[in-house]
Amino acid sequence: DTGGPSAPTLAELGDNSLADGWLNAQEAPTTSLRVTLPVSGSKAVAGDRVELLLGGSSFAQPKLVILGADQIAAGTVDFVVAAGDLGADGLKSLTARITDAAGNVGTASAALGFELDRAAPSGTPVLEALGTSLGDAWLNAAEAPSTTFRVTLPVGSSDHVAADTVELLLSGQAFITPVVRTLTESDVSRRYIDVTVSGAEFGADGLKTLTARFRDRAG
Repeated sequence: DTGGPSAPTLAELGDNSLADGWLNAQEAPTTSLRVTLPVSGSKAVAGDRVELLLGGSSFAQPKLVILGADQIAAGTVDFVVAAGDLGADGLKSLTARITDAAGNVGTASAALGFELDRAAPSGTPVLEALGTSLGDAWLNAAEAPSTTFRVTLPVGSSDHVAADTVELLLSGQAFITPVVRTLTESDVSRRYIDVTVSGAEFGADGLKTLTARFRDRAG
């Protein structure tokens, strides 16, 4: 026996966290993956081993399953990867391969690639109203139709890039229709973005508090 098993198929199982090519801090605690055994060529049999690989090599704690009759009948093997298994933030590539009982290593699956990014943008943005409407801490009927706010990127921060987003919050919560803008290269270069809010978006008359927060491309 000198021929290795055919390549399996590797895909994310469940919530499609990797569909955008990123794995962020909220998504990273655990990621479920499914290996589908080959249905043609040199098929897997009971006693073969399925291994999940990181960057083409075994994980620090190898992720191996010895196939039994149940897995052969189902045609799939599931793995769970914890954030700690993936190491430091950066580009990642996951593959799966089958090794038969004789030790012949099969062809690896197509890679499932993504970038692990668990670091939130650093620093605190600066939010200010443009013009004088809010200079007296009131917004009256004449001033309310629209108000433009400037969100300035944190001083000394260099980790904001195009495709990051900025969101205005009303009393710490998203507006009923979220006020979210995506940073362009120009916004990043000049270090600010302007956002206009209509009076209707503020809701009923009363005290209002506005804040801004950034979210990076990974979410």
